[in-house]
Amino acid sequence: MNPWYASWFDSPFYPLLYKHRDEQEAADFLDLLLQKLKLPQKSRILDLACGRGRHSRFLHSRGMQVHGVDLSPSSISDANLLATQGLSFEIRDMRMPWPNPTFDLALSLFTSFGYFDSDEENGKVLKALRTAIHPGGFVLLDFFNSQKVLAGLGQVEQQQQQIGGYTFFTQKRADKGSIVKDIQVKSADKEWEFTERVRAYSKQELILLCTAAGLEPIQIWGSYTLDDFDPNHSERTILLMKPQL
Repeated sequence: MNPWYASWFDSPFYPLLYKHRDEQEAADFLDLLLQKLKLPQKSRILDLACGRGRHSRFLHSRGMQVHGVDLSPSSISDANLLATQGLSFEIRDMRMPWPNPTFDLALSLFTSFGYFDSDEENGKVLKALRTAIHPGGFVLLDFFNSQKVLAGLGQVEQQQQQIGGYTFFTQKRADKGSIVKDIQVKSADKEWEFTERVRAYSKQELILLCTAAGLEPIQIWGSYTLDDFDPNHSERTILLMKPQL
């Protein structure tokens, strides 16, 4: 049986459910990040868990050399339709280390972390990011603020949506240190079930995992506008890191 992330992210329903994601917010965030880091044109960027490549394409439009990787064959197939010079994609497990540290910046965006059941396996993702960047490079880990999310899950959250001829029923809950979303998709004559399960790491736990992987946090933001992190109110936990010396 495939793990949840392999089945769900490779399904045709995943892009349907999340097609409402705010493209402008993502573009503004990435522009702010590039300004903050002062990366020169043609810097090499790794987009980990790139999906169908929307963020990779945006970064490439800003003059960057971007390589996107994802476990989903269907996502990479779609992304490769728009691959061009300086914009490439490949199927790759995010836990695999890189043989050469060739990137100036490695990105794990929009909660593409915490998918595995153990700290050891999730730590492998951070170690792989560490191996991807050269000594002067950066790693950015963008995660939800688990403290705020858990505080808001006083009861099970349920939602029903009509999208593309399908009915989506979603239910979010806390379970054994993870945030779980149960997803049921129905058509007129068929139904499918999927699950998202992400470890609810706190800021302190993320810092410990990153430090153990050889990464040193140098900045922590709490939003896509790069506000300071506030454990009670911030929507995100965004860690900017450099390799430990």
